[in-house]
Amino acid sequence: MSDLAELHRAVGARLAEHDQQYTANRRAVVEALVAAGSPISLPDLLAADTSLAQSSAYRSLAMLTELGVVRRLVHVGDHALFELDEHLTEHHHHLI
Repeated sequence: MSDLAELHRAVGARLAEHDQQYTANRRAVVEALVAAGSPISLPDLLAADTSLAQSSAYRSLAMLTELGVVRRLVHVGDHALFELDEHLTEHHHHLI
């Protein structure tokens, strides 16, 4: 699923299945993950989108992870890395 509009529709549908809204903050987190192109930490995500507040980004990542939109990967130093789940993107592997 490579088209951004299609991605947003899929994420919105997943959230709606769980009675959650696809808010502007959640959309910004998804777009930052897409733009990163590889797993990204919360500090890097905040640096990439300065409009996001840390608390909002953290809550959005936690909820999106819980609902299977985002995957939480291994910790690097003090921070976990996040990426969109494979059902929303092409299958891929990471070298860590």
